Amino acid sequence: MNSKKLTLNLIIGAVLMSLMIFASQTSASVNGKIAFANNGGISTMNPDGSDRTQLTNSGFFPAFSPDGSKIAFYRSQSAGIYLMNADGSNQTGKTDIAVYRDGTWYWLRSSDNGFRAAQFGMATDKPVVGDYDGDGRTDFAVFRQVATSGIWYVLRSSNKSFSAVNWGFNMDKPVPGDYDGDGKTDIAVFRPGNGFWYVSQSSNGNMSSQQFGLNGDVPAPSAFTPQ
Repeated sequence: MNSKKLTLNLIIGAVLMSLMIFASQTSASVNGKIAFANNGGISTMNPDGSDRTQLTNSGFFPAFSPDGSKIAFYRSQSAGIYLMNADGSNQTGKTDIAVYRDGTWYWLRSSDNGFRAAQFGMATDKPVVGDYDGDGRTDFAVFRQVATSGIWYVLRSSNKSFSAVNWGFNMDKPVPGDYDGDGKTDIAVFRPGNGFWYVSQSSNGNMSSQQFGLNGDVPAPSAFTPQ
């Protein structure tokens, strides 16, 4: 293959890849609107390019509902699927302002600015919120230090069922997160004495452990990306 033909094939391949990426980042609605990812967020416009409106500051892979009234999209920061009205209002999946006070949860709903309160836990418990059942909503959860043990109490938002799991020692630091990538929060602790992380994987029930950190470090789990 000569160099000109190779160059042409590379150009064609690059164009096809760009078209595939663009197609996955756009969605057409029955109402005539087009949703697309732009500048790290979700925007809409008419087929002729007019009435271009940015709806969110983050998100990828928008998709209209069959009736065109909703847009579903993905946010890599939280690795979750979000839903909003076609005009960008009423975004579900948004984080609500909340506090934990003496066993009672108080939060301000981002959807309608409504105030809510619920009792779950004791005054000495540590809040360990997360989506333990994978339904896309935060579950009430606390970590309770009892004698030499650490017990996790979780109230699942999907069916209001309650669970209690003994995981960790009372001197461990709770570090919930989705460590196995199955879309559910895993119960996990960081042990300051040896710098080990101990994770109960929700995908298969197995335990994983990893040494990272020194005594006195503050655990800060997150979905970091390469710089």
